[in-house]
Amino acid sequence: MVQNSRWLLGTGLLTAEGGAWKRQRRLIQPAFSRDRMATYANSMTDAAEQMLRTWRPGTVVDIHQEMTSLTLRVVVRALFELETMETGEISRSLNTIMLNSIGGRLLFPPFFRYLPLPGIRELRRAVNNMNTAVYEIIRQRRSSGKQTSGDLLSILMHARDEDGSRMTDEQVRDELMTFLLAGHETTALGLFPGRCTCCRGMTRQKKKFMKKKWIAC
Repeated sequence: MVQNSRWLLGTGLLTAEGGAWKRQRRLIQPAFSRDRMATYANSMTDAAEQMLRTWRPGTVVDIHQEMTSLTLRVVVRALFELETMETGEISRSLNTIMLNSIGGRLLFPPFFRYLPLPGIRELRRAVNNMNTAVYEIIRQRRSSGKQTSGDLLSILMHARDEDGSRMTDEQVRDELMTFLLAGHETTALGLFPGRCTCCRGMTRQKKKFMKKKWIAC
């Protein structure tokens, strides 16, 4: 069923098979070295601290929205070394894709996206806008002549296979789309219950502390 998502993800690590998968795996491997993982961790910590500085005691926050914004900020930094305000079209399109992919729509057969169903037209428009934005970032990076930096885009663009070949713009786009979708909503959904569990644990500890304090008095 994952193959049905190729119309969106292309032929990246998630959907490639056989020799194509092995080649992409070799080219992408440097992006996940020990040093790179440490850099990603620092970026995640910075983004989380930035989010927490906006929270105020006594206020109510939408945890799901906060986690979604946090993971988007992290993945955009890791992929492009940009802030979310610099990739507004990608952020808007990604949110639309996530909103309209409820119920496994992305895994339905390709013809499904042409059916006149609610949300499908909006989904197609968002995918087109996302493609345009991602390809434009790739084009600007190539034309700038910027040397290898710490983001995933740069690593993908400069990676060379054993025969000296590099990824095409389409292959780079496919991998970026895969990481955008996998590193955004999926991670946010994983953080959401974890944060709720922490909150419940804090509430129980607070009640326990207050009970002890009352008894002591």
